[in-house]
Amino acid sequence: MLGILLWYAVNYGHYDSADYSDATGLEWLEISEFNAIKGSASPLKFKACFVASADPRAISSKHKTHEHPVPLVAPRWFSCFDANMIGAALESGEARAYLIRENISDGIDRVAAVFADGRAFAWHQLNGKFKR
Repeated sequence: MLGILLWYAVNYGHYDSADYSDATGLEWLEISEFNAIKGSASPLKFKACFVASADPRAISSKHKTHEHPVPLVAPRWFSCFDANMIGAALESGEARAYLIRENISDGIDRVAAVFADGRAFAWHQLNGKFKR
């Protein structure tokens, strides 16, 4: 029984739905079809899937390219966010990553990957502030 409770807490218990009010910085991407989660236990739990209709040149003029994007794995039930697929697309050049907001939480940045067809994904990742 304890194992089931622990599994539930890790996979479901610390997540909440996120809405447009949680999309700080993403509005420049002219987003629609926003689907996101956030975590009560950690800001790193934020993951979002959406469509970005902003022109890629406009995005590049507003946000700098992120040099080391690392999409973190989402819970299996949040199936629109596939960190492995996003990471492979970033490596191949099929998608481009942008630093959307530095220090959205202390030591954590908001990063977004945008595909040429408008599919886009956002997540939070450590920015190195606390590295020695």
